[in-house]
Amino acid sequence: MLRALVAAGELSRAEIADVCELSAAAVATIVADLLRAGLVEGRGSVPSDGGRPIGRLGVRAGAGHLLGAEVADDGVVVELVDLARRRLDVERMPVDPAQASAVAVTAALRRALRAVRSRHPATEPSLVGLGLALPRDLLDGPLVDVLEEPGHAGELPVHAVARAAALAAAQVWHDAAGAPAASSAAPALVVSLGRDVDLAVVTLGRVAAVPGRWGHTTVVPNGRRCACGGRGCLVAYAGADALVEAWRTRGGEPPEGDRRALEALVAAADAGEAGAATALELGLDLLAIAIGTALTLTGADRVVLAGWAGEIVARTRGAVLATRAREAAASPDAHLVGLTACRVPDAGAYGAALLVLDRVLDAGGAVPARRP
Repeated sequence: MLRALVAAGELSRAEIADVCELSAAAVATIVADLLRAGLVEGRGSVPSDGGRPIGRLGVRAGAGHLLGAEVADDGVVVELVDLARRRLDVERMPVDPAQASAVAVTAALRRALRAVRSRHPATEPSLVGLGLALPRDLLDGPLVDVLEEPGHAGELPVHAVARAAALAAAQVWHDAAGAPAASSAAPALVVSLGRDVDLAVVTLGRVAAVPGRWGHTTVVPNGRRCACGGRGCLVAYAGADALVEAWRTRGGEPPEGDRRALEALVAAADAGEAGAATALELGLDLLAIAIGTALTLTGADRVVLAGWAGEIVARTRGAVLATRAREAAASPDAHLVGLTACRVPDAGAYGAALLVLDRVLDAGGAVPARRP
Protein backbone atom coordinates (compact mmCIF):
# COMPACT_ATOMS: atom_id res chain seq x y z
CA MET A 1 0.00 0.00 0.00
CA LEU A 2 2.78 2.43 0.89
CA ARG A 3 4.47 1.67 -2.44
CA ALA A 4 1.25 2.44 -4.30
CA LEU A 5 0.96 5.78 -2.53
CA VAL A 6 4.57 6.69 -3.24
CA ALA A 7 4.13 5.80 -6.91
CA ALA A 8 0.81 7.60 -7.39
CA GLY A 9 1.42 10.63 -5.20
CA GLU A 10 -2.03 10.41 -3.64
CA LEU A 11 -4.99 8.04 -3.73
CA SER A 12 -8.42 7.60 -2.23
CA ARG A 13 -9.14 4.61 -0.02
CA ALA A 14 -11.22 3.09 -2.83
CA GLU A 15 -8.35 3.51 -5.28
CA ILE A 16 -5.97 1.91 -2.79
CA ALA A 17 -8.31 -1.06 -2.47
CA ASP A 18 -8.42 -1.40 -6.25
CA VAL A 19 -4.67 -1.04 -6.85
CA CYS A 20 -3.66 -3.30 -3.96
CA GLU A 21 -6.55 -5.77 -4.40
CA LEU A 22 -7.62 -5.40 -0.76
CA SER A 23 -11.00 -5.22 0.92
CA ALA A 24 -12.27 -1.90 2.23
CA ALA A 25 -11.91 -3.20 5.80
CA ALA A 26 -8.26 -4.20 5.23
CA VAL A 27 -7.51 -0.81 3.71
CA ALA A 28 -9.08 0.98 6.67
CA THR A 29 -6.98 -1.00 9.13
CA ILE A 30 -3.68 -0.53 7.28
CA VAL A 31 -4.31 3.17 6.63
CA ALA A 32 -5.00 3.69 10.33
CA ASP A 33 -1.67 2.03 11.17
CA LEU A 34 0.22 4.16 8.63
CA LEU A 35 -1.42 7.34 9.91
CA ARG A 36 -0.41 6.49 13.48
CA ALA A 37 3.14 5.78 12.32
CA GLY A 38 3.31 9.20 10.67
CA LEU A 39 4.04 7.75 7.24
CA VAL A 40 0.77 8.82 5.60
CA GLU A 41 -1.26 12.01 5.81
CA GLY A 42 -4.62 13.27 4.65
CA ARG A 43 -4.62 15.40 1.50
CA GLY A 44 -8.07 16.90 1.77
CA SER A 45 -11.06 15.67 -0.21
CA VAL A 46 -12.73 15.95 -3.60
CA PRO A 47 -16.44 16.02 -4.43
CA SER A 48 -18.18 12.74 -5.17
CA ASP A 49 -21.11 11.98 -7.44
CA GLY A 50 -23.78 12.71 -4.92
CA GLY A 51 -22.36 11.22 -1.73
CA ARG A 52 -19.88 12.37 0.87
CA PRO A 53 -16.62 14.01 -0.28
CA ILE A 54 -13.87 11.51 -1.07
CA GLY A 55 -10.83 11.77 1.17
CA ARG A 56 -7.38 11.65 -0.38
CA LEU A 57 -4.25 10.19 1.19
CA GLY A 58 -0.58 10.66 0.44
CA VAL A 59 2.83 9.82 1.83
CA ARG A 60 4.15 12.29 4.41
CA ALA A 61 7.24 13.39 2.51
CA GLY A 62 9.21 14.48 5.55
CA ALA A 63 8.81 11.16 7.34
CA GLY A 64 12.01 9.89 5.77
CA HIS A 65 14.97 11.14 3.76
CA LEU A 66 17.41 9.24 1.58
CA LEU A 67 20.88 9.96 0.29
CA GLY A 68 21.99 8.75 -3.10
CA ALA A 69 25.51 8.98 -4.51
CA GLU A 70 27.00 8.04 -7.85
CA VAL A 71 30.64 7.64 -8.77
CA ALA A 72 30.37 8.73 -12.39
CA ASP A 73 32.97 8.84 -15.15
CA ASP A 74 33.82 12.49 -14.48
CA GLY A 75 33.22 12.89 -10.75
CA VAL A 76 30.69 12.20 -8.03
CA VAL A 77 27.08 13.28 -7.52
CA VAL A 78 25.19 13.22 -4.21
CA GLU A 79 21.46 13.82 -3.88
CA LEU A 80 19.01 14.21 -1.00
CA VAL A 81 15.54 12.75 -1.64
CA ASP A 82 12.47 12.60 0.56
CA LEU A 83 9.97 9.80 1.05
CA ALA A 84 7.75 11.19 -1.71
CA ARG A 85 10.67 10.92 -4.19
CA ARG A 86 11.16 14.68 -4.33
CA ARG A 87 14.72 15.73 -5.10
CA LEU A 88 15.66 18.26 -2.43
CA ASP A 89 19.32 18.98 -3.12
CA VAL A 90 22.24 17.89 -5.24
CA GLU A 91 26.00 18.35 -5.02
CA ARG A 92 28.35 17.63 -7.91
CA MET A 93 32.06 17.27 -7.41
CA PRO A 94 34.00 16.97 -10.67
CA VAL A 95 37.06 14.74 -10.84
CA ASP A 96 39.41 14.95 -13.80
CA PRO A 97 39.16 11.53 -15.52
CA ALA A 98 42.89 11.66 -16.15
CA GLN A 99 43.53 11.94 -12.41
CA ALA A 100 40.63 9.83 -11.11
CA SER A 101 42.56 7.86 -8.52
CA ALA A 102 40.79 6.14 -5.64
CA VAL A 103 42.10 8.90 -3.36
CA ALA A 104 40.67 11.68 -5.54
CA VAL A 105 37.29 9.99 -5.92
CA THR A 106 37.11 9.26 -2.20
CA ALA A 107 37.89 12.87 -1.33
CA ALA A 108 35.25 14.16 -3.75
CA LEU A 109 32.65 11.78 -2.35
CA ARG A 110 33.51 12.85 1.19
CA ARG A 111 33.16 16.54 0.34
CA ALA A 112 29.88 16.08 -1.52
CA LEU A 113 28.26 14.11 1.30
CA ARG A 114 29.41 16.67 3.83
CA ALA A 115 28.08 19.55 1.72
CA VAL A 116 24.58 18.10 1.28
CA ARG A 117 24.19 17.06 4.90
CA SER A 118 25.46 20.38 6.23
CA ARG A 119 22.84 22.29 4.22
CA HIS A 120 19.97 20.21 5.63
CA PRO A 121 20.57 19.66 9.35
CA ALA A 122 16.83 19.32 10.01
CA THR A 123 16.72 16.09 7.98
CA GLU A 124 19.42 14.33 10.01
CA PRO A 125 16.99 12.55 12.38
CA SER A 126 14.97 11.19 9.46
CA LEU A 127 17.84 10.04 7.25
CA VAL A 128 17.17 6.41 6.34
CA GLY A 129 20.30 5.37 4.50
CA LEU A 130 22.72 5.97 1.66
CA GLY A 131 22.59 4.30 -1.74
CA LEU A 132 25.93 4.26 -3.56
CA ALA A 133 26.01 3.60 -7.31
CA LEU A 134 29.41 2.39 -8.45
CA PRO A 135 30.96 1.16 -11.68
CA ARG A 136 30.90 -2.61 -11.37
CA ASP A 137 34.69 -2.82 -11.16
CA LEU A 138 34.60 -0.74 -7.96
CA LEU A 139 31.88 -2.68 -6.17
CA ASP A 140 34.33 -4.90 -4.33
CA GLY A 141 36.96 -2.21 -3.81
CA PRO A 142 37.90 -0.15 -0.76
CA LEU A 143 35.92 2.96 -1.75
CA VAL A 144 33.01 2.21 0.60
CA ASP A 145 35.39 2.42 3.56
CA VAL A 146 35.11 6.21 3.48
CA LEU A 147 31.48 5.90 4.45
CA GLU A 148 32.43 4.37 7.79
CA GLU A 149 33.70 7.72 8.97
CA PRO A 150 31.43 9.73 11.33
CA GLY A 151 29.89 12.79 9.73
CA HIS A 152 29.77 11.31 6.23
CA ALA A 153 27.46 8.31 6.34
CA GLY A 154 29.10 6.02 8.86
CA GLU A 155 26.06 5.78 11.10
CA LEU A 156 23.66 5.11 8.22
CA PRO A 157 23.01 1.80 6.45
CA VAL A 158 24.95 1.91 3.17
CA HIS A 159 23.75 0.03 0.09
CA ALA A 160 26.41 -0.19 -2.63
CA VAL A 161 25.02 -1.27 -6.00
CA ALA A 162 26.17 -1.51 -9.60
CA ARG A 163 25.53 1.73 -11.44
CA ALA A 164 23.28 -0.09 -13.92
CA ALA A 165 20.93 -1.04 -11.07
CA ALA A 166 20.67 2.57 -9.93
CA LEU A 167 20.02 3.83 -13.46
CA ALA A 168 17.32 1.19 -13.86
CA ALA A 169 15.70 2.19 -10.56
CA ALA A 170 15.49 5.81 -11.69
CA GLN A 171 13.91 4.65 -14.93
CA VAL A 172 11.41 2.42 -13.12
CA TRP A 173 10.17 5.19 -10.88
CA HIS A 174 9.92 7.59 -13.78
CA ASP A 175 7.49 5.38 -15.65
CA ALA A 176 9.60 4.42 -18.64
CA ALA A 177 11.00 0.92 -18.15
CA GLY A 178 8.70 0.05 -15.26
CA ALA A 179 5.53 2.09 -15.44
CA PRO A 180 2.77 0.83 -13.09
CA ALA A 181 0.47 0.34 -16.06
CA ALA A 182 3.04 -1.96 -17.65
CA SER A 183 3.98 -3.88 -14.53
CA SER A 184 2.60 -7.14 -15.90
CA ALA A 185 4.11 -6.68 -19.37
CA ALA A 186 7.35 -8.10 -20.71
CA PRO A 187 10.64 -7.24 -19.00
CA ALA A 188 12.72 -4.26 -20.07
CA LEU A 189 16.48 -3.89 -20.45
CA VAL A 190 18.33 -0.85 -19.13
CA VAL A 191 21.75 -0.66 -20.78
CA SER A 192 24.28 1.62 -19.10
CA LEU A 193 26.77 3.16 -21.51
CA GLY A 194 29.74 5.26 -20.49
CA ARG A 195 33.33 4.27 -20.06
CA ASP A 196 31.92 0.93 -18.98
CA VAL A 197 29.00 -1.08 -20.34
CA ASP A 198 26.48 -2.79 -18.09
CA LEU A 199 22.94 -4.14 -18.02
CA ALA A 200 19.98 -4.32 -15.65
CA VAL A 201 16.72 -6.18 -16.21
CA VAL A 202 13.41 -4.68 -15.07
CA THR A 203 10.53 -7.07 -14.43
CA LEU A 204 7.09 -6.25 -12.99
CA GLY A 205 8.13 -2.71 -12.26
CA ARG A 206 11.20 -3.72 -10.21
CA VAL A 207 14.92 -4.04 -10.86
CA ALA A 208 15.01 -7.82 -11.08
CA ALA A 209 18.57 -8.62 -12.09
CA VAL A 210 21.92 -7.08 -12.87
CA PRO A 211 23.81 -9.76 -14.81
CA GLY A 212 27.35 -10.03 -13.49
CA ARG A 213 29.97 -8.26 -15.61
CA TRP A 214 27.82 -8.19 -18.74
CA GLY A 215 30.19 -5.65 -20.26
CA HIS A 216 32.96 -8.21 -20.04
CA THR A 217 31.16 -10.80 -22.11
CA THR A 218 33.51 -11.95 -24.87
CA VAL A 219 32.20 -10.73 -28.22
CA VAL A 220 35.40 -11.16 -30.25
CA PRO A 221 37.54 -14.23 -29.40
CA ASN A 222 41.17 -13.17 -28.94
CA GLY A 223 40.08 -9.61 -29.65
CA ARG A 224 41.23 -6.33 -28.19
CA ARG A 225 42.87 -6.33 -24.80
CA CYS A 226 40.45 -5.16 -22.10
CA ALA A 227 41.29 -3.33 -18.88
CA CYS A 228 40.08 -6.41 -16.98
CA GLY A 229 42.95 -8.41 -18.48
CA GLY A 230 40.80 -10.42 -20.87
CA ARG A 231 40.45 -10.13 -24.61
CA GLY A 232 37.48 -9.29 -26.79
CA CYS A 233 35.18 -7.94 -24.04
CA LEU A 234 32.12 -5.94 -25.07
CA VAL A 235 33.37 -2.87 -23.21
CA ALA A 236 36.62 -2.99 -25.19
CA TYR A 237 34.56 -2.27 -28.33
CA ALA A 238 31.37 -0.49 -27.23
CA GLY A 239 32.55 1.52 -24.21
CA ALA A 240 32.89 5.25 -24.85
CA ASP A 241 36.67 5.23 -24.36
CA ALA A 242 37.00 2.22 -26.65
CA LEU A 243 34.98 3.86 -29.42
CA VAL A 244 37.05 7.04 -29.29
CA GLU A 245 40.35 5.15 -29.07
CA ALA A 246 39.40 3.01 -32.09
CA TRP A 247 38.79 6.22 -34.02
CA ARG A 248 42.13 7.65 -32.87
CA THR A 249 44.00 4.58 -34.10
CA ARG A 250 42.37 5.09 -37.49
CA GLY A 251 43.67 8.63 -37.78
CA GLY A 252 41.00 10.51 -35.85
CA GLU A 253 41.80 13.53 -33.69
CA PRO A 254 39.22 13.56 -30.89
CA PRO A 255 38.99 16.67 -28.69
CA GLU A 256 39.53 16.65 -24.93
CA GLY A 257 36.65 15.53 -22.72
CA ASP A 258 34.68 12.28 -22.85
CA ARG A 259 31.39 13.74 -24.09
CA ARG A 260 32.99 16.09 -26.62
CA ALA A 261 35.14 13.25 -27.97
CA LEU A 262 32.19 10.88 -28.48
CA GLU A 263 30.06 13.59 -30.07
CA ALA A 264 32.96 14.46 -32.38
CA LEU A 265 33.25 10.79 -33.37
CA VAL A 266 29.56 10.64 -34.27
CA ALA A 267 29.83 13.92 -36.23
CA ALA A 268 32.87 12.65 -38.11
CA ALA A 269 31.09 9.41 -38.98
CA ASP A 270 28.07 11.40 -40.20
CA ALA A 271 30.41 13.51 -42.34
CA GLY A 272 31.69 10.37 -44.06
CA GLU A 273 35.07 10.00 -42.37
CA ALA A 274 35.93 6.35 -42.96
CA GLY A 275 37.92 5.77 -39.77
CA ALA A 276 35.18 7.25 -37.58
CA ALA A 277 32.44 5.31 -39.36
CA THR A 278 34.32 2.02 -39.03
CA ALA A 279 35.05 2.51 -35.33
CA LEU A 280 31.47 3.49 -34.54
CA GLU A 281 29.78 0.84 -36.65
CA LEU A 282 31.88 -2.01 -35.25
CA GLY A 283 31.20 -0.99 -31.67
CA LEU A 284 27.47 -0.59 -32.25
CA ASP A 285 27.22 -3.86 -34.19
CA LEU A 286 28.74 -5.76 -31.26
CA LEU A 287 26.55 -3.88 -28.78
CA ALA A 288 23.48 -4.78 -30.87
CA ILE A 289 24.47 -8.45 -30.82
CA ALA A 290 24.83 -8.38 -27.03
CA ILE A 291 21.47 -6.61 -26.64
CA GLY A 292 19.81 -9.02 -29.07
CA THR A 293 21.07 -11.98 -27.07
CA ALA A 294 19.75 -10.39 -23.86
CA LEU A 295 16.37 -9.84 -25.54
CA THR A 296 16.19 -13.51 -26.45
CA LEU A 297 17.21 -14.69 -22.98
CA THR A 298 14.91 -12.39 -21.01
CA GLY A 299 11.90 -11.94 -23.29
CA ALA A 300 12.25 -8.16 -22.91
CA ASP A 301 10.48 -5.91 -25.38
CA ARG A 302 11.95 -2.51 -24.45
CA VAL A 303 15.48 -1.16 -24.21
CA VAL A 304 16.49 2.02 -22.41
CA LEU A 305 19.97 3.41 -23.02
CA ALA A 306 21.20 5.14 -19.86
CA GLY A 307 24.35 7.02 -18.94
CA TRP A 308 25.86 10.00 -20.71
CA ALA A 309 27.08 7.90 -23.65
CA GLY A 310 23.76 6.08 -23.83
CA GLU A 311 21.99 9.41 -24.33
CA ILE A 312 24.27 10.27 -27.25
CA VAL A 313 23.91 6.84 -28.87
CA ALA A 314 20.12 6.81 -28.43
CA ARG A 315 19.81 10.29 -29.94
CA THR A 316 22.10 9.72 -32.90
CA ARG A 317 21.98 5.98 -33.60
CA GLY A 318 18.95 4.72 -31.67
CA ALA A 319 16.92 3.57 -34.68
CA VAL A 320 19.89 1.78 -36.24
CA LEU A 321 20.80 0.07 -32.96
CA ALA A 322 17.20 -1.06 -32.44
CA THR A 323 17.04 -2.57 -35.93
CA ARG A 324 20.30 -4.43 -35.49
CA ALA A 325 19.30 -5.69 -32.05
CA ARG A 326 16.06 -7.08 -33.49
CA GLU A 327 18.04 -8.83 -36.21
CA ALA A 328 20.53 -10.18 -33.66
CA ALA A 329 17.75 -11.57 -31.46
CA ALA A 330 16.73 -13.86 -34.34
CA SER A 331 13.92 -15.37 -32.32
CA PRO A 332 10.19 -15.43 -33.04
CA ASP A 333 9.64 -14.73 -29.35
CA ALA A 334 11.79 -11.56 -29.34
CA HIS A 335 9.69 -8.45 -29.98
CA LEU A 336 11.58 -5.20 -29.44
CA VAL A 337 8.90 -2.52 -29.26
CA GLY A 338 11.17 0.44 -28.68
CA LEU A 339 14.63 1.73 -27.81
CA THR A 340 14.78 5.05 -25.97
CA ALA A 341 17.12 7.15 -23.86
CA CYS A 342 16.84 7.59 -20.12
CA ARG A 343 15.71 11.18 -19.55
CA VAL A 344 16.27 11.35 -15.80
CA PRO A 345 18.97 13.92 -14.85
CA ASP A 346 21.65 12.53 -12.52
CA ALA A 347 19.86 9.20 -12.77
CA GLY A 348 22.62 7.27 -11.02
CA ALA A 349 22.53 9.22 -7.75
CA TYR A 350 18.74 9.52 -7.79
CA GLY A 351 18.29 5.84 -8.57
CA ALA A 352 20.69 4.86 -5.77
CA ALA A 353 18.50 6.78 -3.31
CA LEU A 354 15.39 5.13 -4.73
CA LEU A 355 16.87 1.67 -4.20
CA VAL A 356 17.12 2.56 -0.51
CA LEU A 357 13.47 3.65 -0.73
CA ASP A 358 12.63 0.25 -2.22
CA ARG A 359 14.09 -1.43 0.86
CA VAL A 360 12.01 0.77 3.15
CA LEU A 361 8.84 0.06 1.18
CA ASP A 362 9.55 -3.66 1.10
CA ALA A 363 9.71 -3.50 4.91
CA GLY A 364 6.34 -1.75 5.08
CA GLY A 365 7.89 1.58 6.01
CA ALA A 366 10.19 0.26 8.71
CA VAL A 367 13.40 2.29 8.89
CA PRO A 368 16.67 0.33 9.25
CA ALA A 369 18.49 0.93 12.51
CA ARG A 370 21.49 3.21 12.40
CA ARG A 371 24.90 1.90 13.35
CA PRO A 372 26.15 3.11 16.74
